[in-house]
Amino acid sequence: MTATREKPNAPSNRRVLIIGLDGVTWNVLTPLVNEGRLPNIKRAIENGAWGALQSTTPPITPAAWTTFLTGVQPGKHGIIDFERYDTATNKLTFNSTR
Repeated sequence: MTATREKPNAPSNRRVLIIGLDGVTWNVLTPLVNEGRLPNIKRAIENGAWGALQSTTPPITPAAWTTFLTGVQPGKHGIIDFERYDTATNKLTFNSTR
C-alpha cells in the first residue's frame, strides 16, 4: 500500500471559514452557547476548530484586524488606531484604504 501525497502547490477542494468576533471573550460566549442562545455558533464549535487567540499590542480593533489580514505586527504595517497623526499638517486624519 502506497501513501498518496499532495503536491505542495496543488489546488485543493478544502475550504476554510474564519469567524472573528471582535470584542467577545470565551467567558461571555460560552454561557450564551450553553444556554442555547447561539445555536449556529454552537454547531460551528462542535464541528470545527476553535480557540482563544492572543491579540496584538495594543489589543484594539484596527491594529488586530490589520495584523490578522496582513500577517505582520502593528510596528510593521503602521495601523495602530482608526486615526493617525499627520506630521505634515499637524492634524489627526483617518486611516483609509488608499
